[in-house]
Amino acid sequence: MLLPLPQDIYPCSVVKEEIPIACPTVANIKKQVKPEHYQLFDLFVVQKWPVRKITQTLGVSVGQVYLAKHRISSLLKKEIARLEKETIWPGS
Repeated sequence: MLLPLPQDIYPCSVVKEEIPIACPTVANIKKQVKPEHYQLFDLFVVQKWPVRKITQTLGVSVGQVYLAKHRISSLLKKEIARLEKETIWPGS
C-alpha cells in the first residue's frame, strides 16, 4: 500500500547527511525502482520514520524496509560515483 505523497517534493540537498545529491540523480534512481520500494526508502532514510511506524502503517515487514534501504542506497552510491567520474574538476 502506498501512502499518498505529493509528487516531486524531495529534499534535493541530502539523502543522508553524508551524501549530498541533486534532484536529477534522485529522479534517475526513482525510475529504476518500484514506487513501493522507493517509498520505504523515503520514509525511512529521508523522513526518518521509525521502522516500526513504517511496518505498521504500510503493512510490510522489517526486512522489506531494510532491503529497500540497502538496494536504493547502493544505486545512489553507484550513480554518485558515476557522476563524479564524469565531472571535470578545475585543475585536474
